[in-house]
Amino acid sequence: MLSPMRVAVLCFGRLRELLAPEIVIEVALPATVGDLWRALRERYPGKTLDGFMRLMWTRHGAPPGGAALSGERR
Repeated sequence: MLSPMRVAVLCFGRLRELLAPEIVIEVALPATVGDLWRALRERYPGKTLDGFMRLMWTRHGAPPGGAALSGERR
C-alpha cells in the first residue's frame, strides 16, 4: 500500500480570502484531482467552495475526476 501524498494547494482571489494562501492536504494514493477536491470540501465543510475553484495540475486545467496525482513534482 502506498503512503499518503502531501499536496500543496495554492489559493488565489476569493478562495484565498475564504481559506488561506496555501493549504497542505494529504490524499491516499492512488488519487485523482477529484479526490483532492473531496478532501478539501471535507476539511472545510462550512465553506462554499463551488464556483471559486479551478483545479490546475502543472500548467493544464484538470477535470475534477480526471488527472491522476502521481506524486511527481512538476
